[in-house]
Amino acid sequence: MTPSVGRIVHYMLNENDAEQINRRRTSGQDISTRIEADKWPLGPHAHIGNQARAGDVYPMLIVRVWQ
Repeated sequence: MTPSVGRIVHYMLNENDAEQINRRRTSGQDISTRIEADKWPLGPHAHIGNQARAGDVYPMLIVRVWQ
């Protein structure tokens, strides 16, 4: 297969990918608990999502091909 703009490919996370994603994620419950304990500043941006694991596969859209 030749990569081309608009093609969807599958990307499998490795251990490092999963670690980097999870390092930045939190949960709504965790934020709520930290707000109640006055350990979360009001107004910051938070990344909330499911835990990423090595081996998880995600679709990626090719948006540019470098020759």
